Amino acid sequence: EYWEEAWMVLGSCTGTIVPTASPSREILPPWENTGCPEEYTTDTTYEEGDNVSAYESRVFECKPWPDMGFCNMFPPEDEENGDLGWMTVGGCDGTLAPTDAPTVLPEVIGCSAPAYDSSASYMDGDLVQERGDIYECNEWPYSLWCNNPVYMPGTDIGSSAWTKTGPC
Repeated sequence: EYWEEAWMVLGSCTGTIVPTASPSREILPPWENTGCPEEYTTDTTYEEGDNVSAYESRVFECKPWPDMGFCNMFPPEDEENGDLGWMTVGGCDGTLAPTDAPTVLPEVIGCSAPAYDSSASYMDGDLVQERGDIYECNEWPYSLWCNNPVYMPGTDIGSSAWTKTGPC
């Protein structure tokens, strides 16, 4: 038989296989604050006592010196090194405390510049209003982009075609 070329019989065993225990879920104490703290990010500098969330429900605290240096080296989710700088302090429900409603800029009445229209044709020096600000179409050759909706005033790429001159 071909299996004998790859395998060697070492012996046999007797008995029964005992089932393993069911995995248990760790119940975390609730975190002392409402909602969850900000998620861990690599572009933030963490210090002793800073709280972060991970796994959308666990709250971690940066350990005190000398371990706090590891908080900026390893995220709490790092299975091998996360516990070097972070300790689990509880669980959170994933909701954040309510914030103020966003502020919407009202349409300004009496502004002399017409509203930006993506289907209009613009030339250098033309003025438009967008989101409460006045923009001027830049000089040629950049004015060619004023007619492309991708370069809408008030956007990052729009600054290639339009210059903000002030509020409306």
